[in-house]
Amino acid sequence: MSPTQFASEMTGNTPAYRAHSRWSPLQAVGFALVISALSAAAGIVVTAAVSKTAEGRASDAIMVFALLAAQMTMIGGTLWAARGKDGSGLSSLALRAPAQGWKAYPLALMTMVALVTVLNALLARLLGHDLTADLKTFAGLIRGPWGVMAIAIVGIGAPVSEELLFRGFLQGSLWRSQLGFWGAAVIATALWTALHAGYSAIGLAEVFLIGLLFSFYLRATGSLRVPMFCHAAYNLALAVGVRYLPADVLGF
Repeated sequence: MSPTQFASEMTGNTPAYRAHSRWSPLQAVGFALVISALSAAAGIVVTAAVSKTAEGRASDAIMVFALLAAQMTMIGGTLWAARGKDGSGLSSLALRAPAQGWKAYPLALMTMVALVTVLNALLARLLGHDLTADLKTFAGLIRGPWGVMAIAIVGIGAPVSEELLFRGFLQGSLWRSQLGFWGAAVIATALWTALHAGYSAIGLAEVFLIGLLFSFYLRATGSLRVPMFCHAAYNLALAVGVRYLPADVLGF
């Protein structure tokens, strides 16, 4: 399928995505920052609590439970902030099915794979970028005894929690301002990228560009399920590769 055909499939008969939220853009940013801070605090509290009981013998377990606590806090905080004025309903998160039906998922996935492949090939050729550099930080955890749980957290927990907060809740609220869709997408994606502090500069740039692609998917399909699905596929592919591919293939 050509890029033109893809664009037609994704956008031709899609109703425009319309954000609606009971919060102003400024309030939404405040909630996003507070929810992110509470998530980090939850991870710190769990780390401290588990460390006392584990007595330093299960560092992988501590990390897994800390990440899980942070993600659950982010999900819970987002669902609370996204509720309607009457305390019910989460329609502002755009969790409805995509307008194009099931075919939106493979179309979005194929496009993401193609773009990421081309982007990484260019980075490697032009800048000599080590494509696995930012994966080394997580290699020990993913290859360790808690690796399967870590894969679930990276491949499922992270996409669900992050997409709900940044593209479902925050971006939708920001769009109500004069920023327009892409202005809102840039700000929401920049804040999402900040979660990946510690990556290389090129790694952060790639995360940012992929985030904008996910924003396009939200706009084109009217459904947060599509970027959530692609985000999960991307993370799972990396995590499974780190755990099961031979070290000589990855270079670490």
